[in-house]
Amino acid sequence: MAVRNFKELSDPIKADPARAERIARERAEVIAEIVEHTLGELRRARKVTQDELARLLATTQPNVSRIERGGEMELSTLRGYIEALGGRLEISAVFDDERFPVTVGNE
Repeated sequence: MAVRNFKELSDPIKADPARAERIARERAEVIAEIVEHTLGELRRARKVTQDELARLLATTQPNVSRIERGGEMELSTLRGYIEALGGRLEISAVFDDERFPVTVGNE
C-alpha cells in the first residue's frame, strides 16, 4: 500500500465544493454540540456538585474541575463521568445520511 500524505488526501475534498461544504457543516455541528453541552453544564443540569461527583468517581474535586475544563481525555474517563451522573455514553460514526452506533468499552 502506497503511503500518501494528508495534503494528497485532503486536496480532492477541498476541490469539491459539495464535499467541502458537507465537512464544514458537520464540523460546525460537532463544535456546536460540544459547546452547547459542556460537561460542567451537564453536571449542573443533573444537580450534582463537583464534590459529589468527585466522591462518585473516587477522585478529587480538582480532578473533576480538570475533566470539565476539557482537553485530551480517555474515553473511559468520559464514560465514567457520564455514568456517575446516571447516564450512558453513546458514540456514533456519521457518514452523509448514515449514522452507525459505535460500541466503546465493556459492552
